[in-house]
Amino acid sequence: MEDSSWRSAATIALATLLAFASFMLPAEAAARRDPDWPCQQIKVPTISAAAIWSGPPLEGLGPWNADQEVADLVE
Repeated sequence: MEDSSWRSAATIALATLLAFASFMLPAEAAARRDPDWPCQQIKVPTISAAAIWSGPPLEGLGPWNADQEVADLVE
């Protein structure tokens, strides 16, 4: 009977040791998707105009590049 209880205690001790050892493994960061992207913020390759423009709709404004005031500002 003593041999059985000794094996049971050894099995429990080994299982406990392995459980604690698994928590002690070093954590690794997620692999970088784009090595040229230095920011912590997730890179979004394309964004819509609505994401950056909250002003009035741009449809119907006409050809802005023909406006002389705009041309003067750009140059």
